[in-house]
Amino acid sequence: MTGKYNLFFTIGIPAYSMRGKGHFYLERAIRSIYEQYYSDKYYEILVSDDSDDDIIYKVYKSWKDRINIRYIKNENDKGAGNNFNNLLLNAKGEYIKLLCQDDTLFDNNSLNIIEKIILDNKNYFWYAFAYAHILDNKVEQFRDFHYPSYNQDIVIVNTIGTPSCVTIRNMYKIPLFDNNLKYYYDCEWYHRLVERYGQPYLSNEITMKNYINGEESSTSQMTAEIIGNDLNYIYRKYRNG
Repeated sequence: MTGKYNLFFTIGIPAYSMRGKGHFYLERAIRSIYEQYYSDKYYEILVSDDSDDDIIYKVYKSWKDRINIRYIKNENDKGAGNNFNNLLLNAKGEYIKLLCQDDTLFDNNSLNIIEKIILDNKNYFWYAFAYAHILDNKVEQFRDFHYPSYNQDIVIVNTIGTPSCVTIRNMYKIPLFDNNLKYYYDCEWYHRLVERYGQPYLSNEITMKNYINGEESSTSQMTAEIIGNDLNYIYRKYRNG
């Protein structure tokens, strides 16, 4: 299956060392894109590197002659939010498909499916797709599917899912992630996207694999204090809203 219109995508991957495993995960994510039926004439991979060493850069260097890929260093403050922002600010595609470095596209047809959904629903500004949860052990084990949904408390109750399930139109002054947040940075961003553009198109099409490996920033680095600080920050930010 090939896309009829071939939208141009930026596939944005925020990368960092991930306790020494980041290069393995990034390699796996890039390979899932490389194996797409969608022609690389119609997408770019954009890697934003938040690490302090050159491991992520070496992965980029090993792929740069095989696929349409760009590398940018995150020169802003460290953190997931600013690493995502670096992608949003530097993307060249008509649409930006986010992909966390330890996730992958679901199968070889994923970009074609995303393109078809967008073309069939072009009155939306952003899209959230279903995905498979995979236990990332020595052997991949399927756990369940996540189907995105919207709720009125999306600012702290994330029923949309990981940013990896989101594709957004590349627009002027696109809302950026709030880097003051460490745990709720994604769903607070969704809240502001809804305020600006309305609710996303919610698709039950499975387009990615979300790997559960204990290295995700949402689980490996979070404490009750960090989560509490985030909740207090969000309350102060929106208490008059």
